[in-house]
Amino acid sequence: SDVYKRQQQGRMAAGWTLDDVASKLHLPLATISDLEAGRSERIGTPVYLKGFLRSYLKLLALPEDWVDSALR
Repeated sequence: SDVYKRQQQGRMAAGWTLDDVASKLHLPLATISDLEAGRSERIGTPVYLKGFLRSYLKLLALPEDWVDSALR
């Protein structure tokens, strides 16, 4: 999904590293890395995935409704 690429682009545009985002969202670095790479199967349940995606999009001031298109 484009959403994962857009998260990475948004993070880079903000000048943040994966570590920066992990600490801002209080999530493990591996989780942020998996989110950006679209490795959703490694995140766990869909509820967690949806929450993590929404938090990440919100942090980057990107539309939170992109979560739904990412999960299709």
